[in-house]
Amino acid sequence: MTNRKPLCILLWLLGGILPRMLLATVYFITPSGDDHATGTSPEAAWRTIARVNTGSFFPGDHILFQAQQSFPGDLRLGQNSAGQTNAPVTISSFWGGQAELLAGRETGITIESAGWVTISDLTVLGDGRGSIRKRQQMKLPMFEND
Repeated sequence: MTNRKPLCILLWLLGGILPRMLLATVYFITPSGDDHATGTSPEAAWRTIARVNTGSFFPGDHILFQAQQSFPGDLRLGQNSAGQTNAPVTISSFWGGQAELLAGRETGITIESAGWVTISDLTVLGDGRGSIRKRQQMKLPMFEND
């Protein structure tokens, strides 16, 4: 009897994971965007963090905020948004510099039940979850969770 395990793994990769990695999507967020747009180019960018929060993101996807711009809200990625070791979901800025996420009294970025997310080139401003402490700032040159 032959060992079918390598064949099953290969078919699983070809049928599920590999095509999704090859089809990774880049999403853009700009102050002049439209949350009803596709989000897949600077010209068809989304406008708000709230729109990003309703999305599902897959291995290799990028979520890019326009640099030198501010975006109010609390970015939340859940179990419907997870990368893989060799293809994380990336959250960053585009067009040089850092975008600002203005979280107010929230945490700024919450990643819950999602793994392999890389965060870079963002400034996150906020007090923390419901606190009344003074405003805090966190610059993220690079952060990875797994």
